[in-house]
Amino acid sequence: MTIESISSGVDFEKEIYKGIDGADNFVFVISPDAVDSEYCEREVTYAGEQNKRFISVLHRETDPATMPEALRKINWIDFKDIRFEKSFPELIQAIELDREYAHQHTVLQQRSGDWVENNRSDDFLLNITNCKKAKKWREQAKTKQPFITELQEEFIQRSLEFDREYAYQHNLWQQKAVDWIKNDRSDNFLLKLANCKKAKKWQEQTKEKPKQPLVTDIQEEFIQKSRFFVKKILIRNAFIIACIIFTFIIAKPIKNSIQDFFFVDTKCQKAESFAENKTENSRASVDVLSDVGNEFRRNFMMSPERPCPVN
Repeated sequence: MTIESISSGVDFEKEIYKGIDGADNFVFVISPDAVDSEYCEREVTYAGEQNKRFISVLHRETDPATMPEALRKINWIDFKDIRFEKSFPELIQAIELDREYAHQHTVLQQRSGDWVENNRSDDFLLNITNCKKAKKWREQAKTKQPFITELQEEFIQRSLEFDREYAYQHNLWQQKAVDWIKNDRSDNFLLKLANCKKAKKWQEQTKEKPKQPLVTDIQEEFIQKSRFFVKKILIRNAFIIACIIFTFIIAKPIKNSIQDFFFVDTKCQKAESFAENKTENSRASVDVLSDVGNEFRRNFMMSPERPCPVN
């Protein structure tokens, strides 16, 4: 970063600090003027607080006693007595050393800074993929430079401990509870059976092992009312099912048996009536035949052509 890259009317020192935050390395050109500069001293101090990797370049002879400790304790790359063609590759090599590791240090420092600026909101924590990368990087930081900062350590640990599913459900039940209250606690806005089971399981998790954010009073009331409402619906449905079972499995066969009984009795009555009719018809037929026979005998006996009996 140069003075020319900073816009006019802007707090240039704040912009320089932003540049340091986004830099993987802090390269300091050593000269008496730079060491004596109050601004340069503050920049070195700030870079040291961020655990930036220092690379110092000796441009002019300078008394080490006047240098900040962060510059004094590292090897310089000599551009004063050694030719540029030899010193410059050494500088490039120092910058490229563990470049991916140093870049990850920068990214995590910026992310943790954003997290602090936003009151350590869970919305600014690392996602699952970046958590894995940060955990792996943290193991490397035990033996490499730049070292991990306290803020980075806190930020990574909080991200690893953060339960995203728990937080999602916390926000979900909170929003539904608010909607329920806005609608005068109407039963229409209570949880149904499937969501009620999820909310109950989530609520039990918070009792077994308290988590952040904690369950609110409105969530407790909302979930309790929803569970009561679901139980009431289940009891009502069970009663309806029982009535249906009684109607179609128990009552209907009884009804059919009664109907069959009366049907058989009716058939018997019809059969008896039919038999009586048949009997009466038979008797009438016999009487007719008898009358015909008698009439025939009378006519035969009185006939002049009737043959005489043989003695």
